[in-house]
Amino acid sequence: MVTTNHDFQDRYTLKCQGIHLKKNVWIGARAVILPGVTVGENAVIAGGAVVINDVDSNTVVGGNPARVLKVLSDTSSLDGYSPLGLEGMEILW
Repeated sequence: MVTTNHDFQDRYTLKCQGIHLKKNVWIGARAVILPGVTVGENAVIAGGAVVINDVDSNTVVGGNPARVLKVLSDTSSLDGYSPLGLEGMEILW
């Protein structure tokens, strides 16, 4: 996950922001989540996706830049499940 970016006016300035992951978020391998992004509950980020904007709850996103691929209508089977125990984690570097 990428939490830094360069200031395009001054390429030697590094901007840092946190990433906020809500409950039951799944992130595929080699996905990139840019600084300041919030990923909603039960969201799935496809492998290799480049997430530049906030991700709504109960959606699947993928691509570069990431776009909504599917809206999850039934998430009842995901309630309380987190494959790695990372629910509600906020990453601040």
